[in-house]
Amino acid sequence: MIKLFPEPLFLEKKSGHYIVNEKVYLHLDAEFDKKEFLDFCPVLWNNFTAKKSVLEIIFVPGLKGNACLSVDKDVHIPSFDSEYEYEISVDEKGVFMAFSESVGLIHAFLSMLQLLSPYRRKTNDFIIPFVCIKDKPALSFRGMHLCLFHDTSLTHIKKMVALCAFLKCSHICIETWGSLKLEVFPEFGWPDAATAEDLKEIVYLGRAMGVEFIPFMNHIGHSSQSRLVSGKHVVLDQNPEYEEWFTQGGWTWDVDNPEVIELHKKIRAELCEIFGEGDYFHIGCDEFADLYSPWAEKDVSDTEGFVRFLNRTAESVKNDIHRKPIMWGEMFLDKKDFDYPFCCNTNDTFTFDMDGLAEDMYVVDWQYNIEEAQDESVQYFLKNIPASRLILAPWSDMSKIHGRVNLAKKHNMLGIIGTTWGNTETSCGDMVFTACDMWEQGAEPYKQEYSLNGYRRSMICRFMRGILPSDGIYKTAGFKESEF
Repeated sequence: MIKLFPEPLFLEKKSGHYIVNEKVYLHLDAEFDKKEFLDFCPVLWNNFTAKKSVLEIIFVPGLKGNACLSVDKDVHIPSFDSEYEYEISVDEKGVFMAFSESVGLIHAFLSMLQLLSPYRRKTNDFIIPFVCIKDKPALSFRGMHLCLFHDTSLTHIKKMVALCAFLKCSHICIETWGSLKLEVFPEFGWPDAATAEDLKEIVYLGRAMGVEFIPFMNHIGHSSQSRLVSGKHVVLDQNPEYEEWFTQGGWTWDVDNPEVIELHKKIRAELCEIFGEGDYFHIGCDEFADLYSPWAEKDVSDTEGFVRFLNRTAESVKNDIHRKPIMWGEMFLDKKDFDYPFCCNTNDTFTFDMDGLAEDMYVVDWQYNIEEAQDESVQYFLKNIPASRLILAPWSDMSKIHGRVNLAKKHNMLGIIGTTWGNTETSCGDMVFTACDMWEQGAEPYKQEYSLNGYRRSMICRFMRGILPSDGIYKTAGFKESEF
């Protein structure tokens, strides 16, 4: 039986198999432009073949969207254009791949790794079944939001990025929660926070497997960059002289302060340098809960001040770093209209509406407690912005995740950002399902491969052993650093 994660759109198994041994050749077009993949794919191949086989890349002029993996150094590769993101055809001559764009080749390669048999010790080789695969994603934007808390190890985040990339997520957003040191503002991270070089190593891994990263910074609320339950504030606990940059208590940035405006510009620029080229920047803006708004003593309404801040930020994101701004959207959902089980603006002292919001702002409707039929928040946002700028964000519970993904597909929205918050170690099975559901036409939660938790977790471990081998070290094995 052949089971791939995510499940391809079309898979036909045929009689026979292709044998690969201690060396294979990947024939690629001479102008293939994904450098990180070119560097990493021989490592991936070696890892997935238990260090028993090596891969050499051969560049061939004129192949364009065609490639082949073969034990033969010389092989005829037929040329054809695919209407799918990628196709795989395995026969007695090798593994032939066609792809519509560069990332399609990466995804074809990742699928091929899942087709590999275990090492056959009696014959010292591997087999790949004769198959025909035609595949493309149901959603073009398939994002995952990961949190790097102070107590989260870089090894764990690296593994989660690797897993999301292997499952063909298109975008990953890492929220660093005071756990990243920046040159432009050292107090952005705790003294022992990760460095830019630490993050760049993780970014390299994701980009090597086809991921685009979305830099993230909370621009108004959550300015402590610590969970409220901890009572910590990454800036003020290090340097209280900056208290005037925040509203009373420190939860909210004083977004109209010229020094804050300039600081945020510099932080955005440095984050973009760390996370590499991409189309988007996430400015946060969720759970802006305070007794007084930054405009409480100014001659503007809360809505006017909030929207003015958002539009100014959007303009800077667009003009200064040439990206599209993304924001969490629940502050626009008034509690009187969207009370529990909806996630909404729970602040009783001020409310906002979307009138005048910049036309190039992308909005994420994060809803964690409702089923597919409860689409009132979706309908609200679709009245205010086009579907192409609306993203839905589920969290845990496969049935609720599936409902949000179905709505994104139904309304032709930009896509999904799956959220994980602080529990990727215990709920990575939900993360796997989210990634697969975003890609597949319909990854029903009741399918055995998703509903059977032990199977999902064992497959995660298999992927991890191939992408980031532990080399027999307990702490770096699996997806959790301890048994408890």
